[in-house]
Amino acid sequence: MKNLIVFIILIISQNIHAQTLEVLKNINTSSTSNPSNFTKLNNKLYFFADDGINGNELWVTDGATANTNMAFNLVPGSAGLNSLYLYKGFNKLYFTNSIGGNDKLYASDGTLANTIALGNFYVGKLQEYAGAVYFIETHFNFTDYEINLYKTDGTLAGTTLVMNLESGFASQPNVDDYEMKVFNNKLYFTGTESATGYNRLVAYDAATNSVTLVSVGATPIYNMYNLHVLGNKLFMVANQEYTTVGNELFVVDASNNVTLVSNINATSGGNSDPTAFYSYANKLYFSANNGIAGFQFYYVDIYTTQVFFIGSFSTTGASADNLIAYNGNLYFSAETDTSINFYKLDTLQTVNSLQNLKTIRKGFGYSNYWVATPFIYNGTLHFFASDTCFLNGGLYQPDMQLWQCQGTSASTKPVNIANNTIARYAFNSARSVTEYNGSMYFLGNIDATNNEVVKFTTTPLAISTQNTNNNFAIYPNPFTSNFSIENKNDNTTKAIITNITGNIMLTQKMHVGINNIKMQDAPTGIYLLQLQDAQSKLLGTYKIAKQ
Repeated sequence: MKNLIVFIILIISQNIHAQTLEVLKNINTSSTSNPSNFTKLNNKLYFFADDGINGNELWVTDGATANTNMAFNLVPGSAGLNSLYLYKGFNKLYFTNSIGGNDKLYASDGTLANTIALGNFYVGKLQEYAGAVYFIETHFNFTDYEINLYKTDGTLAGTTLVMNLESGFASQPNVDDYEMKVFNNKLYFTGTESATGYNRLVAYDAATNSVTLVSVGATPIYNMYNLHVLGNKLFMVANQEYTTVGNELFVVDASNNVTLVSNINATSGGNSDPTAFYSYANKLYFSANNGIAGFQFYYVDIYTTQVFFIGSFSTTGASADNLIAYNGNLYFSAETDTSINFYKLDTLQTVNSLQNLKTIRKGFGYSNYWVATPFIYNGTLHFFASDTCFLNGGLYQPDMQLWQCQGTSASTKPVNIANNTIARYAFNSARSVTEYNGSMYFLGNIDATNNEVVKFTTTPLAISTQNTNNNFAIYPNPFTSNFSIENKNDNTTKAIITNITGNIMLTQKMHVGINNIKMQDAPTGIYLLQLQDAQSKLLGTYKIAKQ
């Protein structure tokens, strides 16, 4: 009979293990290396950094200080690269650099020998779609500027023009602001219309090699941003032309029909400007300005697209920031009239279940300035926060520390670890917390000026090899592509897998017996598996690892 290994994660009790918070390597000994764009490829972690000699170049590490080095020096001299992003697509790294006013797009496997220039492109976002990496670029065609859609397989021969999207621009459009999302087997992206200067939404279908302008019937929508895919719907903020509707929440369905979800700011031409989107349990959470009391907290149900009010935090309005799902609840920060708080919301309810776990700081200020970057690591919710200030150049600034939370007020506190002030200025790296080989990496600060790569490591949560719960078994764990859940509980209806930042990677219905879970397309790393019953009650949370 097959031996079933069940990994039981201790979520409620806190186990104290050896923890370290350390600078991975002091890359720039004279100033700041400003590491950014942490990206995993072939079991290595790549990032940009400036060592003070060679400028901003690509660096690589396997987690050891001795093996943290510059991957290669693409631009000799002290200038270095001026790339703003590092993108992984189909097992290659992509980045840009400007030389003499000419922007080039590069593809690389992390070595100089296999780093090639794909062409002179002023590139915005890149997106995997239909077996290739697609991107929008703009350049001068001797008479005016044009916008084109390209695709690449990472080779010079495989980098080809898909189609010209727009021409006739007197000045170069800023494609950095364009957004791209894959939805319903199509590539949706925003782009500027030369005749009006409006930002439009376009859907490209690789099967037919055609584009469609997305609109509400005959009424175009424009100035789209915050594109967010949830289930079989694409949500976004947009403005409806020829109407009094300002920037509001719209939704696109699988048939490409566009609908105004709610005119939250009903004043003529008023903008509710929905922001801070976060999806969990078939709901899209966001904050929006109702035109009367400022920003309020809402969610929209994915099935009915009905908007529900959750709560208000300030008499002048304040958004809910830094949202993350953890153990069946939602956590976030928000600013009140007198303080900055960290909240817990039971997602089965609304206002009545809103709980202030901790007042981070008394006084005024933006909540995402004093609280930032929540992530889940070894079964515990972590985030950066500052409940004190330090004096820097005559100014008081947040003294960011690494915090932890296990769902209660008592457990919401700074991590008890040496060098915790090493996380100063970590709020500047809200998009740069990355799990790699069992540790967390982010930008930290060893003094008032030097930003370096910080490595946070803790002993994994207790794992039991005994089958202490006869209802479930998960195997193999760790896994390389797929794994199985043996379910003996008739009441179990759903499995939800989230990554360390709380984003849902997979939701699958469960049946009694063996359920095959396919995660061959997911990156390597640590994930949380939640099993729920028909009423969305949490039956168990398990840590799983993909190698």
